[in-house]
Amino acid sequence: MSLTKRSGEKSLSNDRTDGLLETSRQRLLRLIGVILFSVGLWVGMVVVGGAIYADFEAMLSNISVNSDQVIRPISCPILMFVDETGDVSSVIRNSTELPLNSVVQMQIQQGYLSYSIGNKERLELPAHESKRFDWTIIADQAASGLMLVKVMSLASGDATHKGSCGIIVLNIPAKLGGYQLYLVLSALSFLLMLIGLRLWQIFGRFAPGRYIETTQAFVGLMVVVLLGMLFTLVGIWEISAVFFYISLLMVGVIVPHLMISRQRGS
Repeated sequence: MSLTKRSGEKSLSNDRTDGLLETSRQRLLRLIGVILFSVGLWVGMVVVGGAIYADFEAMLSNISVNSDQVIRPISCPILMFVDETGDVSSVIRNSTELPLNSVVQMQIQQGYLSYSIGNKERLELPAHESKRFDWTIIADQAASGLMLVKVMSLASGDATHKGSCGIIVLNIPAKLGGYQLYLVLSALSFLLMLIGLRLWQIFGRFAPGRYIETTQAFVGLMVVVLLGMLFTLVGIWEISAVFFYISLLMVGVIVPHLMISRQRGS
């Protein structure tokens, strides 16, 4: 019992000594690491959250159309500038045992206005076959910064297939394309989080509090946000939304927990 008590006192003494050995430079670098990680996390969550919002709005605009099959994913730009031209593509698959004879069309909804892009295309598809369709869109006059894309396959007036995607339109001219901007923001988010995590790993051990728990929290948040950006990039926004909500829950739980732990350790 006495040995255990002495060991505990020695450990506590070492912790206090570590705290005393921390220099102002180490505290500054640790703070910079936390700030960089937080900014990178915020950039990643904004990018993912914006893309999810656009796709969710597109889904709601298409929810009144009943169809047997959903077209997914639809290849759609995530971001576009107002003077930019982009491409939308989708693959329609006939998963039935019967041939499919229908008409395929793509519509753009901007606010309360909807209009078709290109001519309606005839589709004659044997059983278990697929066909790719491509359209070119222009991002000008997007309402509220959103362009909602809807693709439908119609047979005898009813929809056999439907799909949708949303595009965030930035109402500013730019030489950089929306896809390139998304990659730049994603890379910036990853780089800031990586540098911030590394600074914390080096200099966070001198700080009082829960070093291991904080490191694990940083790694977990980084992985979740990166997965959200990855699934957003490939067009599976439902899975991206799951990772986005997980990141929100983690931030809502981790930040208060670490703040309480820090106050208790002070």
